[in-house]
Amino acid sequence: MKSDSQVRRLLALIPYLASHGGWADLAETARIFGVGAAQLRKDVEILQFVGDQDRGPENLIDIDIEGLDEGDIFLSNADFLTRPLRFTKDEALSLIVGLQAVAELAAGDELAAARSALEKLRAAAGEAANVPVAVVESAGDPQVREALAKAINDKRVVAFDYDVQGEKTVQVQAEPKLVTTAARYVYLQAWSRQREGWRTYRLDRIGSVTILDEPAQARGEPPPFDPDWVASRPGAQLVTLAIAPKAAWLADYWPVREVRKSADAVEVDLLVADQHWLTAQLLRLGPDLLDVQPAAALEPAAAEARDALARYGAPVK
Repeated sequence: MKSDSQVRRLLALIPYLASHGGWADLAETARIFGVGAAQLRKDVEILQFVGDQDRGPENLIDIDIEGLDEGDIFLSNADFLTRPLRFTKDEALSLIVGLQAVAELAAGDELAAARSALEKLRAAAGEAANVPVAVVESAGDPQVREALAKAINDKRVVAFDYDVQGEKTVQVQAEPKLVTTAARYVYLQAWSRQREGWRTYRLDRIGSVTILDEPAQARGEPPPFDPDWVASRPGAQLVTLAIAPKAAWLADYWPVREVRKSADAVEVDLLVADQHWLTAQLLRLGPDLLDVQPAAALEPAAAEARDALARYGAPVK
């Protein structure tokens, strides 16, 4: 057990016991504080050596050790420590930032609760609470987020346009369940009416949302979502592409790890778990593809390109 965690628990324990008239059940209190009864007993025993230094050693907190043997906590002479702990400046700011992010993505009761807590925290923190917070750019349009949050809260079906990797726009009808953030992006997990299954959509690719007058069905919970699933695939390899600056858009649609830009080229690092997928993407890039490392990752695409040229009788380089 870390000492700082124990100290925080001890300082919170005294106001808790004072609010219960100086008595509490040992096992129940241990459950509330998230520790075992044996650990809490050790904590309580430490309290008998705590006191107000301005009042002298005769004013230590009084603990009934025999009561502990019976499963009871009896505490007295601790009036000087009955005030609850205050948040530090950093703790208050962390909560404010987190609640502002929640308020950006929430609706209904959750939004009301977040705003209420924010008002109280800001009032308590004063000037320190004036921290501007913005959801990442990839969170999409605020009106899209607001409509999806409302549909989730009201359990309604939605319809929206979805941009599929910059290639085409499809019409989607779905039952939204959860808006979540991961890495640099914000995602919607929803039950797709067309696919009859759970799907994940990036919010920055969703067009205007229409909430339909149709209730969503009970679908249970969506599967665990990990946007970095590629990393866990056997055989996934890191590939570096050098592409023309005009093809830099792919960094917004592919699972890139890092992007490096220069005047003549853009380098992107990405994990690849499916060589067939990579081959198709490299062929699409055509002359905008300047280099691939490792070179072996390019060979399947090069072979397919040579085969296509040969079929049309074109000279093969």
